[in-house]
Amino acid sequence: MNFILDNFIPAPALDAPAQGDALCRLCAEDKGGCCRTDPQRTYLSFPLSLPEWRRLVPYRHLATVSPPADTESFAREEERISPESAPLQDMAAPPPGGDALCAEEENRPDFISSMCALFTGQKKRIMTLFPVNGRHLSLRTRSDGSCAFLGSSGCRLPRSARPWYCLLFPAWLIGGSLTLFSSTDCLIFQKAYGPAHGIALLRSTSATVRMQHSALRKDWGLE
Repeated sequence: MNFILDNFIPAPALDAPAQGDALCRLCAEDKGGCCRTDPQRTYLSFPLSLPEWRRLVPYRHLATVSPPADTESFAREEERISPESAPLQDMAAPPPGGDALCAEEENRPDFISSMCALFTGQKKRIMTLFPVNGRHLSLRTRSDGSCAFLGSSGCRLPRSARPWYCLLFPAWLIGGSLTLFSSTDCLIFQKAYGPAHGIALLRSTSATVRMQHSALRKDWGLE
């Protein structure tokens, strides 16, 4: 669900390199990171496309709106449930208002402005896809702003089912150039010397980032 930012700058040089998966786990354990957003401003979260929602359907049992209060019981619950046990469901679209996987959010002016900043030169198309006072889907969040799929050690979803922006963050493309979101809550951003290093910390490559960004644009109707 990753909070939309319209500020892109090279990441600062801080600590030594570290592995992306380990950093994401640390974010989850530290109650920070890109899997949480302001619960009063969830409408600013990245939108969720129908193709992305359909990939989540087999894993809906992993979404918990009210997780166990303590970490140990949450960890035991995660061990009991595996993605392979998820029932396959043939659903074309979520019901009005959303479901356990997603919520409907209003297309407010600041959301539209953020989308225009994310996709430069696409204002006309964005206004068609996200008209003022219309609605868009976003990942379901809990009352504290955390993603419904966030577990005690990070995302509970397999990578193949995650929304594109979850795989990309904090990497992004602006005008064809690789950049990083300037998110002070993201450990990868904090530790990266620049966009290329940040992508390496994600255990990704520039080619993979470009492919994922292209797939996101296609699923969101921006191509």
